Amino acid sequence: MKKLLAPLGAAGRLRVPFLRRGAAVVVVLAVAVYLGSSGVSYLIRQYHLNQREQQSRAAIVRLETEVAQLQALRDYMRSDQFVEQQAREIEGLVRPGDIPVTVQAPPRATGDTTQQGPWWLRYVQP
Repeated sequence: MKKLLAPLGAAGRLRVPFLRRGAAVVVVLAVAVYLGSSGVSYLIRQYHLNQREQQSRAAIVRLETEVAQLQALRDYMRSDQFVEQQAREIEGLVRPGDIPVTVQAPPRATGDTTQQGPWWLRYVQP
């Protein structure tokens, strides 16, 4: 019958042949490298997720502000004050008893790009 264990050394420890010990070291190193790279990969992934979360939160705040402005604009455009103002400015309508006055303004320069952003901002911003 063949012995499964190597003979004991002088100190009473089990002697492991060099190849088995080297293979164990290689396996331990491989596991350590794998765990280390997995940990670093996890940290990098968490960093990127935190960045995306911050960007998403900033976008949500920006969009909520825009929604509030649009709702305020909608309420203003539904008011009688806005309807009357538009009727006077665009249609040239007047109330009974008012004296209509037409002011001729100088023509606008072509290519005027002073207004930037959505059209509705001119009603919301002063």
